Amino acid sequence: MDGRPGVETAALPPWWKQRTPLTGLGFAAAGLIAGGFGLYYVAVDGNTLEKDKINGNGIMVRNTSSWGWSLLGLGAASLAIGSAMIIWGREDGTEISVAVGPASMALQGRF
Repeated sequence: MDGRPGVETAALPPWWKQRTPLTGLGFAAAGLIAGGFGLYYVAVDGNTLEKDKINGNGIMVRNTSSWGWSLLGLGAASLAIGSAMIIWGREDGTEISVAVGPASMALQGRF
């Protein structure tokens, strides 16, 4: 109640029940997972799967750096966007959302 008779105001739900921070939590979790896979792919780049029995050279050499750096960059961006949505996406006057385009990803809203 705000003190006026007959007028009730709704209390804000906790932050984890609000749509924007919960979406931000999903983006942050996806960013951590993508970043973890990216780090793994960068770490194993150039390693051999099997070695030749005669001279010991690698038969199949991993070429995973392009996937690793792509996933690492995507994970970092997703983690940053998710964190921003958690911090500034509450229903206390601030509002933020993700704008995804064909070659871009950005944050938009009122800070």
